[in-house]
Amino acid sequence: MEALFVTRTIPHSAEDKLGVTLGLLAEGRRYVANQKVVKGVRQAAGYVGGIASKEITYGANGWHPHTHDIEYYERELLLEDFAALSSAYFEYLSRFYTRNGFAGLTRQHGVRVEQVQLDGLALARYVAKLQEGATIRLHAAHELTRWDLKQGRAGSLMPFDIAGEFFETGDTALLDLWHEYERETFGKSVIRFTKGLRGRLLVGETEKTDEVLAALEVGGVEVVRFAGWFYRKIARVPGLEGRVLTALDTGGFAALVELLTVYHLDDMGGYYQVEDTSVGESEGLPMAALVDRMELSHNQRLELYEEGVTWIVQEAIPGARVGQEIKLDAAAATQLLDFLLLYQEQLARWRDGHTA
Repeated sequence: MEALFVTRTIPHSAEDKLGVTLGLLAEGRRYVANQKVVKGVRQAAGYVGGIASKEITYGANGWHPHTHDIEYYERELLLEDFAALSSAYFEYLSRFYTRNGFAGLTRQHGVRVEQVQLDGLALARYVAKLQEGATIRLHAAHELTRWDLKQGRAGSLMPFDIAGEFFETGDTALLDLWHEYERETFGKSVIRFTKGLRGRLLVGETEKTDEVLAALEVGGVEVVRFAGWFYRKIARVPGLEGRVLTALDTGGFAALVELLTVYHLDDMGGYYQVEDTSVGESEGLPMAALVDRMELSHNQRLELYEEGVTWIVQEAIPGARVGQEIKLDAAAATQLLDFLLLYQEQLARWRDGHTA
């Protein structure tokens, strides 16, 4: 099976709204695909179907929406097939834009058709799954599937670059651009298969619904817990949320403490480290669930036995019921007792401050 990588864009200026250019880009693709000449050229070349992806950047000339498609063909394409497809795509898309008040395309910009040198099935799997650790590294697949991870070319910004710049600078013009992007892309798909193509390329693999994907376990390690009031203080500092994640990724909890101290955000009780201490394999409750500030109250009940400490749950929390007895190991018991003492101290200070 042969594949082509096709990029399409639209002429635009800084005054053009994203909703207009994005809509015309989609209409232009449909217009071209419905032309008899295009259908004939595709049929002669053995066209099977395609996978389409939208990408949006912002630069000196405003919003720049464009599409990346991988088109599949039954047989190896000849030079005349390649030339006929390139010519038909260019001519009809340029004609559509001209009729709708936009400048026509140039040979340097507008439609670019390239051959993809990779087995069709392997490419389809890569496009559909894009496993970061895979040995395959294909420019075309990254263009098609992961525009959210890309950075704009020189002089242009990806949408998430715009959001990041706003948090760094506080420039409300960037926030307006982000809101425009949200409005015009809401509810629109990013990647779309021609009907029946996915099943043909990925035999035996059923497509998962959004609900199923959302329910999948994503893994990860819990390192720190923030109190809600404290995290809101972090969010008010432009760019600090990203720096917090970077600190945790590169240096762990110690790097986080150092970072927050620099910003004078070392409030007692604002955050705490989640240690790798479980309540025992039989219970299956992570320690973090037991000491979550939003779940515990000061009237918990602990019983001391020769074999250790048992927590008798007084208020229902996720994963535990009222009256349940949970045996804690030494590390977990120490952390829980320290937390309850701290809670009592903070509660006393709060009461003193409101009764003075």
